Amino acid sequence: MSQMKSIMAIVSIADRYIWPRNKHVRTFGSFKSFDYAPFNQEIDQSFQNEATRYFHNGPDFEPIQDSDPAYGEFIFKPRSRTINKWIGGRFNATRATINAPPLQIWEWTFLAEQLKKDNFIPEDRVMSALSNSGSLILNKSFEPIAMIWGGEPYTYAHGLKDATYASPIGKVLRDIEERMNWEKGSVSMVLPVQEKSRRPIKKLPTSVDITEKTTVQDVKNKLAQQAGGMDPERLGIFDPENKKLLKDRRALISQHKEVMAGKEILIKDLGPQLSWTTVFIIEYLGPILIHLSFLFISPYIYKNAAPLSSSQKLSMAMIVLHFIKREYETVFVHRFSLATMPLFNIFKNSTHYWVLSGFNLAYWIYAPTSYTARSSPTIDLVNSIGIALYVFGEISNLQTHLILSKLRSPGGTERGIPKGYGFGLVTCPNYLFETIAWVGIAFVCKSWSVGIFIVAAYWQMNQWAIKKEKAYRAEFGDKYRKKKSVIIPIPGL
Repeated sequence: MSQMKSIMAIVSIADRYIWPRNKHVRTFGSFKSFDYAPFNQEIDQSFQNEATRYFHNGPDFEPIQDSDPAYGEFIFKPRSRTINKWIGGRFNATRATINAPPLQIWEWTFLAEQLKKDNFIPEDRVMSALSNSGSLILNKSFEPIAMIWGGEPYTYAHGLKDATYASPIGKVLRDIEERMNWEKGSVSMVLPVQEKSRRPIKKLPTSVDITEKTTVQDVKNKLAQQAGGMDPERLGIFDPENKKLLKDRRALISQHKEVMAGKEILIKDLGPQLSWTTVFIIEYLGPILIHLSFLFISPYIYKNAAPLSSSQKLSMAMIVLHFIKREYETVFVHRFSLATMPLFNIFKNSTHYWVLSGFNLAYWIYAPTSYTARSSPTIDLVNSIGIALYVFGEISNLQTHLILSKLRSPGGTERGIPKGYGFGLVTCPNYLFETIAWVGIAFVCKSWSVGIFIVAAYWQMNQWAIKKEKAYRAEFGDKYRKKKSVIIPIPGL
């Protein structure tokens, strides 16, 4: 059985080119195909001649008309199989791409996964799968002894047309391992590489070798090394059909149907990259430093500047603590599916935080003419409501981020359906609680600048939430409970 599980059988060019054989034979056993579903392709007519030449001219697969041990070949005919010779079992099939230099051929592969021993099989009978090319012939001990690989039309009295050839299993294994680049059940193939960069990548190879276990990150690492040791994160891999970036670095190339259908990958130099963690730390560090700096630079900015009032200091504490919490989450909570982003993004993203929540808020909140500068230092009802909203929003936001973090393993890229604490109400409760926290800050600051920031931030978060809802529906289908409200729960929706 261990040998059985290690065998991959080579199959016919396409079922439309092979005579249907032995459909009346009693089925034995339960078999499952080796899982190469991502390689599924319709057979291309252009490959027919090359594939036929390979099957009929290979040194181990030379067809002969009679059994001859000297050639290591066996011939089996349907009539002989139906008269006390063997009982059939069936393999299910998926198609796979095999790189067989100098030819690249569409073939089928099989792997027997399970055999069921039934009492009705006499010990003296030799068993086999149905005579589709690629089926294994088994002896009475369930050991593979040969593989059926092809056939020729031959008319019999009962109407079946068939004469089937098979090779000893030892020759089949040697051919698989040596001539077809397979190792212990692993298929290897070559994908052409096409560049779509405006600026050519020096030394970029024209092809890359992959197996069914090769990930997107593996391809990037291989190409980057061959291209002179460039940063692999600069390389973007796109599928040739819809030109979309393959974002999941841990995804198997073989699982991308568009790539396998196009039989090539597109490569683009994405430019200098920064890790998401680095970008987030820089983004959030700006507002922290800007707000704290107004403790010292106010006399140099405002005329008749006075020490900050208690309300202004409270506002500063709430804003600074908000971004310190974000820094903590960036380092210890968030798990990013993408490793990097373009270097330019740090300037775009920092503009939002450094300008809108940094200079914009600080300049107006800490001004001598602001409401907080003139307000009573005591904690009144409005401030109390603001503090309560702020604390609730920040703690709840952290809780939702912890839930999201647990959906992904450390360093992983997998996605799941978030559940619990707010996720039953809206798509992104983390954005809801973020908004509540900032409304609390607005109650304390009483500045129109905070209102502008809330509107801008909510608009952006709403765009992200809509995309997230669409992504959940597309990826999880009926498993995901669709939501009409993405941030703010609306009764009746």
